[in-house]
Amino acid sequence: NSLVLPVGKEICDTRTYLEHNKGYCESRQLHKTVVSDRGKAVFNGMIKVAKHAIKTDGQMTNHNLLLGKVAEVDTKPQLEIYADDVKCS
Repeated sequence: NSLVLPVGKEICDTRTYLEHNKGYCESRQLHKTVVSDRGKAVFNGMIKVAKHAIKTDGQMTNHNLLLGKVAEVDTKPQLEIYADDVKCS
């Protein structure tokens, strides 16, 4: 989980990588960003599920709030799934 608060001209870069290698696993990620002024935030998140990791349940959530007219957030959630019978978002 993360909370990012860039202000002024700050740039904050958050990257996550979570790999499920066993079956019947569960993961939850929550990332929040509040950007003000001329701040910028970047979020890149990856959940990878291996071929043999059946019944995996993975969830990545990213919430952003812009408080400045030129504040920016770039969000790139990614899923890389090689197994059947999984639940990921």
